Amino acid sequence: MRLSRRQTEGANWSVLAGIFISFETATCMYFSDANTGMYGTNAGRIAKTTNGGLNWTEVYMNSGTAVWGLSFANSQTGYGCTSDGKVIKTTDGGTSWGIQNTSLTENLYEIHFPSAMTGYIGTWSGKVLKTTNGGLTYANNYSTNLPQKVNLQQNFPNPFNPATTISFTLPNERFVKITVIDVSGKTVAGILNDKLGAGEHRVNWNAGDLPGGVYFARLVAGDQTITRSMILLK
Repeated sequence: MRLSRRQTEGANWSVLAGIFISFETATCMYFSDANTGMYGTNAGRIAKTTNGGLNWTEVYMNSGTAVWGLSFANSQTGYGCTSDGKVIKTTDGGTSWGIQNTSLTENLYEIHFPSAMTGYIGTWSGKVLKTTNGGLTYANNYSTNLPQKVNLQQNFPNPFNPATTISFTLPNERFVKITVIDVSGKTVAGILNDKLGAGEHRVNWNAGDLPGGVYFARLVAGDQTITRSMILLK
């Protein structure tokens, strides 16, 4: 296993020696500054450096699994995830690690903790798990039941004055354009023109500068066009 370091913004890299055997692979890496960093391997190890990678010390070992991800909320509190469903935690900057008692059994593939209490874990099966108590418990934060077709729902509230919410679903990623037209066919507002991913989406529209009457929300997503009528009361 080899590690490389680039000291400038140029294209030159220097090879650093890891401390583990040759058939191991570095699977993740985290550096809090130019000198302090860690990497995990597919053999369940974590090594730490405090001199920019010149020397490494083994700080965690759990053979038979892989350390897929490392994330630090601050300089002291960090988390890791493994292929056998374990979440590991450090509170001393990565010098020592302990396994958290969770009910997770899936292959945990990616981890991110923006704060010491709130974190997200991505699983091999496509789930996103969320914790708000520092990893004591996790909940499925993402539904894999994606929509099967493009659908523009009725705006809510309707009738409305002056703001309403327009909801729609996409079965896959595509460009979406939403406009509002009046009864004469004139476009009076452009609400959205962007590329969006699969799932449910919502946009708000404020018609405060328009007179009361009937308007139409028109959604164009790829080769599909859907229109819904809306009533603005004033």
